[in-house]
Amino acid sequence: MSKTNLAETLQNYEITCKTLGISMRKKWNKEYLFARRMKSNSTKISFISKSKLEGLKENVKDFVLNDLCEQQRAKYFKAVKPARFIEGLIDTDLTSIASESAIEVIKTTFNRQFLETISSKFTVYEGNDICSAYNEANAIVGCMGGGKPSEWFKVYADTKDLKLVALTDDNGCILIRALLWEQKGKYFLDNTYEQGAINGDVKLRKHYQYKLYAAVLKHLNKRKLDCKFLGYIDAYLTPSQKAAASEPDREINPILEGDKEYDYFPYSDTFRSICKLDNSWCRAKNEGNTDYILLEGQSGEDMNNNLTTCFCCDGQFSAEDDEIVWSNFHEEYMCTDCCIYCEDREEYIMSDDTSYDSWRNVYVYSGDIE
Repeated sequence: MSKTNLAETLQNYEITCKTLGISMRKKWNKEYLFARRMKSNSTKISFISKSKLEGLKENVKDFVLNDLCEQQRAKYFKAVKPARFIEGLIDTDLTSIASESAIEVIKTTFNRQFLETISSKFTVYEGNDICSAYNEANAIVGCMGGGKPSEWFKVYADTKDLKLVALTDDNGCILIRALLWEQKGKYFLDNTYEQGAINGDVKLRKHYQYKLYAAVLKHLNKRKLDCKFLGYIDAYLTPSQKAAASEPDREINPILEGDKEYDYFPYSDTFRSICKLDNSWCRAKNEGNTDYILLEGQSGEDMNNNLTTCFCCDGQFSAEDDEIVWSNFHEEYMCTDCCIYCEDREEYIMSDDTSYDSWRNVYVYSGDIE
């Protein structure tokens, strides 16, 4: 649905709405002006209302509208989701309550048609470009969505033969992405993450997942590919493609190159941990084994090193254990060997600051004893 045929598409929807008993606003095409796909966010429609344009001409000296000027579009135009745009053209006062379900069908159909027809190209990121792609403040949905620090993804950049593959719009914005793992000519396409506008519609998400899958096949000159989301796009696949695995080949054991120290880590879907002894990526979590970096956190941490230090003895404990507690009194974490619960205070107090009340058989804060 390009800039040139958006108006034609809306006219066709007006005819469809009429047959369904849905009334469009009179002269809507004279009220919603210069509507086209937004350049900086291809999932939205950009337009200016007649009243807004008249106000600008009246109040801004020498104002001349240039609908092709991106600065003017950003400053004066309104950008909305396609479903909201088509809904705004409907005259709800003249539409019966019985047609409300039909309105939802119109909104969903128009939204899907608009988003399915985004012009996209296949893009491959390698090395530090992977970090940059993850760092982009785009609308990708997921725990590692757009805007995360580049440092979190250095382990991806330094992994031998690992690539990030994506479909991007004409402005270079990522619509859908996935990691493509490779070793010795074997490949595995990991989970996909999409922009929110795509992710929210199951059919639309499947459409883009298969589109990315097909683009990867073409890029690699392959007929089928081991892929994490194969079962999800089953309806699109040929019988031979369905025979591909939904888990990586056992011979794929990615290696983190070099001998670097990392302070931050991403959440990883398939290869869940990294062995510190040989820098190999592993499918198993290896939870609790500090010889492995556990990539299950959403805050850039190694979850096998997510330990809390007792301010008394400097011992380190897992925050999920019962052996470490927070004291509001001291405003510090303490292990249970270094503190005692005082009922009068309803608080954990450092052991050295407590006394035993033999009359009541309880511990109390020494400062409370007169």
